Amino acid sequence: MDGARKLADVREWNRNGRAPRLVQGARRHDSVWRAEWAFRFDNPKNGLGDDYVTTPSDAEVPAGISAHAANLSCIGAKESGCTVWVFWARYGQYTVYLEYISLGEGVPYARFEAHVREADKVVSRALRGTR
Repeated sequence: MDGARKLADVREWNRNGRAPRLVQGARRHDSVWRAEWAFRFDNPKNGLGDDYVTTPSDAEVPAGISAHAANLSCIGAKESGCTVWVFWARYGQYTVYLEYISLGEGVPYARFEAHVREADKVVSRALRGTR
């Protein structure tokens, strides 16, 4: 089972049940160690090859985000825009998942990067309030 399916809080936005679709999720783990384990071994990128014809490739994680560890993956041609983007990150004892699916039309890196930066800002602000 991939990391996205194990997340406790998942929200999804789409157009009438179809793509484009934006999914975000977060999970609080028992400890930082367990979150690190989940980050390393439950990466949703690992299951993408089962759902799509193409193998996912790594993309550059936006500079300056506050995650302790992060991975950005893409299915499709990065130059023209990927049809599936996945951001997977660890913030202390939390894992955060963001996926953008737009089958048939590539999504430019800049558009997904804006979603990643906004998610990072929200998570960082929320975690500052928990300390």
